[in-house]
Amino acid sequence: MLTSFTIPVKYIILLIILCKVCKSYNLPQQSPKSAPKLPSSSGSSPPTSKPSSIGSYEKCYDDDDVANGHLSDSPSEYSRTLISGLHKFSIDILRSLHNFESKDSSPGLILSPFSIWSALLVSYMGARHETDRELRSVLGLNNVPKHAVGMAYQGLRFWYQLKRNVSLVTKETSKKQAYSIANKIFINDALTLNDCIKQHFATEAESMDFTSNPGGALKAINSWIEEETHGKIKDLIPPGSVTQWTTIIIANAIYFHAKWYNQFDASKTEIGTFHVTPVESIQIPFMKLTANLMYGVSEALRCTVLELPYANQDFSMLILLPDASKGVDSLVRQLKPSHLEDVVANMFDDEISVVLPKFKAEQELELSGPLYSMGIMKLFDPRFADLSGFFQPASANKNGKNKNTTHELQTKGITVNSVVHKVYVSVNEEGTEAAASTAILIARSGRPAFPTRFVVNRPFLFLIRDTATNVILFIGIVRRPYE
Repeated sequence: MLTSFTIPVKYIILLIILCKVCKSYNLPQQSPKSAPKLPSSSGSSPPTSKPSSIGSYEKCYDDDDVANGHLSDSPSEYSRTLISGLHKFSIDILRSLHNFESKDSSPGLILSPFSIWSALLVSYMGARHETDRELRSVLGLNNVPKHAVGMAYQGLRFWYQLKRNVSLVTKETSKKQAYSIANKIFINDALTLNDCIKQHFATEAESMDFTSNPGGALKAINSWIEEETHGKIKDLIPPGSVTQWTTIIIANAIYFHAKWYNQFDASKTEIGTFHVTPVESIQIPFMKLTANLMYGVSEALRCTVLELPYANQDFSMLILLPDASKGVDSLVRQLKPSHLEDVVANMFDDEISVVLPKFKAEQELELSGPLYSMGIMKLFDPRFADLSGFFQPASANKNGKNKNTTHELQTKGITVNSVVHKVYVSVNEEGTEAAASTAILIARSGRPAFPTRFVVNRPFLFLIRDTATNVILFIGIVRRPYE
């Protein structure tokens, strides 16, 4: 449930309880064990090597895992395609959740597309056949062979680890910004993880005793999530969710805390009117700032856009304020990745007086329905889900035959039980704690005839992005901000 809104920090956790067995299969019976050891953060130390080579990934996947139509063997091209797919997914998941949202009573909607996409991408690496094809399509990876997806994704994670570690060695920067991105694959220790999954997600895999000690496993995983989100997200997995039939839990955690490049003066914050609807208004705290900022206009979306950079300018917040006659719901329905690209490319800088509401939000989302509506269907159906790529194929029988059949029987019935996503966002004077027309933004020969004031006094869309890659870490709709 969304409770309240504020800006300089965001935390988010996405968890996929990836597998529960819907048809009983023979898990070895084990004696009770102590609670699993709490795994250490995968982002706590500098990366020791660059992502694996293409050849290394190619050994892991057979012809069924390669998309029709190949890109060149260029890491940069693979990365661009990966990010392009992420951009499309970010808008698609926002729109899908928006369709499921109860607009009349909802104070807003917040999510981390990058967190959700990352967990699903890990799921995709273990998917096969139709499950593979559905995930590939929704994640925007149709023209990329799977080995290249793994390589490009690890390259992207290496990039964020490198940026994080560079910022940590600079005391001035570390005081103003902190962020981390962590994935973890928790697998039932009665099963054997595929060698290739272990090879390329070595620091992100952890065996868990789900069979005889599900309560201990649940406690350890929740502790990992709480640690990775600096205590902002607790007890994400409710009691009883982990059972002896749980096979895999895929978790992703993002923590983001950054101060504004231009901080708001808290002494100037005052109560003002926010127009929730044409007939309803509320009184809330508004922050005020006058500074040189980037802004623009999208005629296609009928909105104005403001960029608020964070301290070291690696990240920024974009605020899309729709025309009063148009509304935020219309903006979300029309939004496309190309709109954001054009908006960013055609912004101007000028001295702007900003009036922005403080807001704080916490929200928990169950994503199975929205993802199903986007086209990920086999993953949730025990009759058709194929996640056999996560597990080591059984050895051939003594005659050396039926190896694949044995593997399919062992992994049959393993399906995604639920996809849970929890987000915390806080925005205040200091910063944020916590991501068939083509001519969208019209370039002009001069600056847009903008008022010098940018007053955010009605529902709006915001997103927090990486300024180098345009990756959307967080995105949200704010309808009813309050303390």
